[in-house]
Amino acid sequence: MRDDLLDSHACVNWAVTQLDILEKRIGAWIDSCPYGVVLHKDSETGNETWQVGQRDSIPRLINAEAGAIINSLRSSLDVLANKLAERNGHFGKKDVYFPVSRTASEFQSGGSKKIKRLSAADCKAVERLQPYHGGDNPTLLLALHDMDNARKHRQLIKFESSAPGIGVYKFGVWPRLDEKMRRQRPDKGYVLVRGVDNPDYQIQVRIEVTISEAGVLTGKPIIPALRQLASLTGSITTIFDE
Repeated sequence: MRDDLLDSHACVNWAVTQLDILEKRIGAWIDSCPYGVVLHKDSETGNETWQVGQRDSIPRLINAEAGAIINSLRSSLDVLANKLAERNGHFGKKDVYFPVSRTASEFQSGGSKKIKRLSAADCKAVERLQPYHGGDNPTLLLALHDMDNARKHRQLIKFESSAPGIGVYKFGVWPRLDEKMRRQRPDKGYVLVRGVDNPDYQIQVRIEVTISEAGVLTGKPIIPALRQLASLTGSITTIFDE
């Protein structure tokens, strides 16, 4: 890799290394059994209803760490733009940014000014990326840009947890099934402890932690979404490694 791209590349590499740490932290929270089951009995009919619900909030440290990863990925693009400006003889300028825009017209009216110090060839290369809503990877770039702005100026990245996978089975129906389920990885699910009112049943719960209010990434699990963003920003940097 060319020396002037090492800083941008390092931003992406750091983010990738942090994803494993973040994934373990999310897994540890899931493993703490943040969801529980409440048994409701209808006094008139005698029917039982089991309600699965969250009882412990997602640790804010997870939001903060994900935000730092997002910032490093977004910064890699601005660092890239400045290094490209330096290739064209413009050093230390404060008006150079990677021009993520919402529309093609917004890019033409304002975004293009952020790369005016780049060479004509590099400007064309950026334009071919279509860094606005409507290009090949627009929604991802826009989601990255918006999440980073929100994190810097308003609040931490918002996440939600849900239990998309819930299974109930009667204890002892299949030999060693209970033991097998208890050995599953936290991100695959865990088995809730049987209560006094339902001693013959196990309830398996699979938990997902997803991004909220993030454009096209809304509702996506955190780690796969961040890996997708890391892959995108890394690939953009390599375009200029010639």
